[in-house]
Amino acid sequence: MKRKGLLTIVFTLAIAISATPQGWIKGLGNQDATNGNGVVQTADGGFAVTGQWAGANPHIWRTDADGNTLWHTVFPGPEYGHGNDIALTSDGGFVLTGQHQPNFDENPTLLLAKTDAAGNILWQREFFEDYPNVTDSIEYNIGKQVLETPDGGLLAVGETSGNWYNNIFIVRTDADGNELWRRVYGEDILINIVTELMPLPTGGYAIAGYSMEPNPLIFPYPSNLFLLQIDEQGNELDIKYHPLASAEQVKGATRAADGSFYLTVSPASFSPGALSRIIKLDAGGNILWEKSSPVDDHLLSIQATPQGELAVTGQQSRGPNDFEYLITLVKLDAEAENVAWRREIPYGLDNYANALINTADGGYGISGRVQYSSTWPYGQNALLIKANSEGYVYTCSLEGRVFLDENQDCADNGELPLEGWLITATKAGESLYATSGPDGSYGMTLDTGAYTVTVTGPSVYWSSCQASYTATLPAPFSNEVLDIPAQADVSCPLMEVDISTSFLRRCFSSTYTVQYCNNGTTPTLDASVEVTLDPFLSYNNSSIPFSQQDGQTYTFSLGMVDPNQCGSFYINVDVSCDAELGQTHCTEARIFPDSTCLDTLWPGPVLLVSGQCSGDSVNFRIENAGAAMDMQQHYIVTEDNIMLMEAPFQLGAGGVRQVSIPIAGNSTYRLEAEQAPGFPALLGSPYASAVLEGCNGVNPGFVTIFPNNDGGPFTDIDCRENVGSYDPNDKQVFPRGYGEENFVRPGTELEYLIRFQNTGTDTAFTVVIRDTLSALLDVKSIRPGAASHDYSYRIYGGGILEFRFDDILLPDSTTNLEASQGFVKFFARHYPDAELGSTILNQAGIYFDFNEPVITNTTLTTLGENFIVSDIREEGLPEGVRIEAYPNPFREECTIEVKGMEVGEGMFLLYDGQGRQVRQEAFRGPRLDFRRQGLPGGLYFFTILADGRPVGVGKAVIGR
Repeated sequence: MKRKGLLTIVFTLAIAISATPQGWIKGLGNQDATNGNGVVQTADGGFAVTGQWAGANPHIWRTDADGNTLWHTVFPGPEYGHGNDIALTSDGGFVLTGQHQPNFDENPTLLLAKTDAAGNILWQREFFEDYPNVTDSIEYNIGKQVLETPDGGLLAVGETSGNWYNNIFIVRTDADGNELWRRVYGEDILINIVTELMPLPTGGYAIAGYSMEPNPLIFPYPSNLFLLQIDEQGNELDIKYHPLASAEQVKGATRAADGSFYLTVSPASFSPGALSRIIKLDAGGNILWEKSSPVDDHLLSIQATPQGELAVTGQQSRGPNDFEYLITLVKLDAEAENVAWRREIPYGLDNYANALINTADGGYGISGRVQYSSTWPYGQNALLIKANSEGYVYTCSLEGRVFLDENQDCADNGELPLEGWLITATKAGESLYATSGPDGSYGMTLDTGAYTVTVTGPSVYWSSCQASYTATLPAPFSNEVLDIPAQADVSCPLMEVDISTSFLRRCFSSTYTVQYCNNGTTPTLDASVEVTLDPFLSYNNSSIPFSQQDGQTYTFSLGMVDPNQCGSFYINVDVSCDAELGQTHCTEARIFPDSTCLDTLWPGPVLLVSGQCSGDSVNFRIENAGAAMDMQQHYIVTEDNIMLMEAPFQLGAGGVRQVSIPIAGNSTYRLEAEQAPGFPALLGSPYASAVLEGCNGVNPGFVTIFPNNDGGPFTDIDCRENVGSYDPNDKQVFPRGYGEENFVRPGTELEYLIRFQNTGTDTAFTVVIRDTLSALLDVKSIRPGAASHDYSYRIYGGGILEFRFDDILLPDSTTNLEASQGFVKFFARHYPDAELGSTILNQAGIYFDFNEPVITNTTLTTLGENFIVSDIREEGLPEGVRIEAYPNPFREECTIEVKGMEVGEGMFLLYDGQGRQVRQEAFRGPRLDFRRQGLPGGLYFFTILADGRPVGVGKAVIGR
């Protein structure tokens, strides 16, 4: 569903990216004799595979991090050709090497070809080593491995033959494929086969492979492994040969972090009972050890992992029929003796792994081919596999449709689809997620087993026919279809509004986005939004006209808004030059209709708090707009970040409590009052509050450390400090939280703002933001918010939130600074059972086109109670004396500080909740650094004595 100026929901059937707990598998092609040879992971977490397309042409298949095709480039021209290896280039493009044969009357050449990041072919080069005294029909050249050199040039390694022998062929070019030099190694006496090209820390390169010595009296030919090392100019540094058993071949090679080399050695083809071997060479190519494989697989590629272990692909028979094999992935220790795990990947009728790479998330990428038939043309596709760090590839699928069950029969009769519903599949405490698309469809890739499936709608007005469903996937590649009917429990619209901006800058203009949605079950006929601008903001223009103005309040008519429909509009404002740097500007949006249609939702009191500056004091007003309070609640008043007072109150229906506080300097004042227990979230926050900044000058930075408590869906308040400069591509959380640990009360809804800017040198066509949510955040509580541009979103995998800005056409910052920026906001709550002291850490990756992601800063939020420093006064002491305790709550250390008087000899007395003294500490001067030293977590009370006189009392919370 396309939402003008707002969002749509992205739907992908197979849910998987590198950050998810499961892997995935993709067959690429139309079962038309396509294969995959080389593979490389791209900067954005996707992959590029090269091989042969339709049995004839080299090709590159580019996917995103989920394995979904982004583009596919087939190189034209040859009668026969293929790509063997692929590498990333520093300009974001790709280079492949392979073989090119214009027609069967000409000999094949070593192919080197380049594309840009979007798959457009930039050039193709062919390299041929001619042998003048040899019959043309037996000359050939082929590229096996390629990489980009440190200076941006290219190095391709393969083989050349002018007779029945193979020599090693090396070609060095500049970045445009123009030859700089070539080298041929061999003396026409061996058949040399190149397996791997590896850069050396000295700047040279190592080439591993095997050679066979043709002998008409011996077959199979005797063979050796070789390790050739060359410098940057292609000059030989060293070459070592080591004998292999008859018909053994070097299938894979890798260089470890310590400079050693590991090689897999296997028979030429799979043979049951014939064990493969792993050989380790030192940096000079000398054998350190050689061992039989601890698994009976036919070993193929090998990679040294960043953790110092080994990952190996293999081939294994999948049954009694010949030529029906499966891929294995094995993890070994560095001595190739102990098996950490072994996974089988039985995809299609027969499959084969040609290449293995480590991926950025600690997992693995595999390319190869898969055949779906045992008869020609075998239905062959290229194969791309993404395994997670434990080698798992989930192959089962759950899919279905979420729809509006209008006739209440809990059956799908072609009824209206429901978009944006969250589907959760849970097994053994692990949950995976999918989001329904525009046609109501959803899909996810799962492991085998029985899953409990639930669905979450946009509001409490909706429910499904069952509280939960069961999906059973008994074996690999099982598929279950589960359609989920949803019903309207209440026939009523439910409007929601959100307002946000990227930043506010003094003396400059800024743009607010106002997002609105109808999360109810029926249309609203005459919706409108009132926006009240901060006094230091002046209206310039808006994307839709306002229908009414009353001072700083502007009313915008929206007309009819259907259920499940969202939209947005923009308001451009100027920030006054009279505002002080860092001053907070609060702008409020309220949407109408603002009723819930639930008459029995809440029969209790509803508290409202307001405040105003009045001469030398600030005046707050607590009003009860609901039923009478049947018990006392409390309110607190803070000055900046210090608690000035706490007091009980109880109001009848319509009752009012006035609170007046003398102004001290340029402080910021805030009053927060507790709502009654059980106050519903649909009506707002469990606290009502008001904040006053600038009554007597501005002391910035204290408004946004506390929540706005703007409450339910009908109102949103955006409070933002103006800035003189800003950092692009960052992440912020509101409220910012109290103290260095950014404390917030349990249950506080968090607002995350992700800002991005194109700081490159060209227009960005697509921006993707991926946020792997903290395990403490409840995925079902996520609500997407306002954004600078149209976007789509989805939640998937193990809790990944993705925003996608397609066709954003974001100019670079040097071309258009203002237009180069954007933002998106979302809301989240933590799980109810999160413990006090828990830290919620979150960051996001911002992807501009196909470039490496920009990783944002990490936001920190800590759950705590009673953390506001108290301003404690004792009768008889001089005015202005107070005690501060911070941080509070604390885990290991808390600072107690007496302010406003000189302290000679001090005494700190600590009592537990039962009034028993548990600690006594003397200190000199106004400050004590108190250490926990084994005290159990909980609430404590303390008394401070200064020079034998009582100064004050307070309370402290030690985290558990």
